[in-house]
Amino acid sequence: MKHPLPLLTALLLTPLAAVLSAPPSAKPNVLIILVDDMGYGDPQCFNPQSKIATPHIDKLAADGMKFTNAHAGASICVPSRYSLLTGRMPYRNWNTSAIKRTRKGELSALEKKHFPQPQLQHEPGRLNLATLMKRQGYATACVGKWHQGMSSKAEADGTLKMTPADFGFDYYFGFDAPEQEPYAFIENKRFVVAPTEAIADHPGEGVTNPETQGAHWRKGLAAPGWRFEDVPSTIGGKADAWLTKQTASGGNEPFFLYYTTRMAWISCSEAWHRITKT
Repeated sequence: MKHPLPLLTALLLTPLAAVLSAPPSAKPNVLIILVDDMGYGDPQCFNPQSKIATPHIDKLAADGMKFTNAHAGASICVPSRYSLLTGRMPYRNWNTSAIKRTRKGELSALEKKHFPQPQLQHEPGRLNLATLMKRQGYATACVGKWHQGMSSKAEADGTLKMTPADFGFDYYFGFDAPEQEPYAFIENKRFVVAPTEAIADHPGEGVTNPETQGAHWRKGLAAPGWRFEDVPSTIGGKADAWLTKQTASGGNEPFFLYYTTRMAWISCSEAWHRITKT
């Protein structure tokens, strides 16, 4: 076969094309759950010897389809999110400036470890999952960690110049990166409570790399009363509320929810542990 790639691409895209061209009543609802640092062997549906109870994930696997050969676009957060949302390999967005800086050795410490990281904030016109779904009549929402770049300071009128609401999502609730300021929830284009109080650095404890492992965060501004352990229940509640609203509408409009949680490595309140299991 001289040209296998176009044929392979056509075969892979045919199911998606069929879904997006279907009438609204026949289009399935789509929920993507992205979990930071969750290993292949953590859910018991993949590893019966796992020490982590994952009954709900196990039920999803039992009632649906389980894949045993999957790969992330990168080994760290930002580029893997970029690949998931855009369908592009992360290194494809290297621009002339990045290439020149690489050759001259002018990269930052983070870039030296990895590479100039792609973010949607630098490509506002790039087609992504949300804009694709929205074009096909889907209600779209993102709840949780974004980490594709957004405004960190409000404009004079209190709005944020750039959030996921500018990338095809009808609704957004969350934050850009959980271990970086500002430590405050953002809903659509505004802070729920503005970050005005300073908090100190907190490295992870009992881990190999305290700067990137365990319950860690960097110094910066936080909303008054901010508690990291309350994050899971807050974003989980927002996702539930949005899903309830969509299903209550009678199913006339298909929906797409991109739910991104950092549950794998943050501390949680005792109340959250009592009311939920993965």
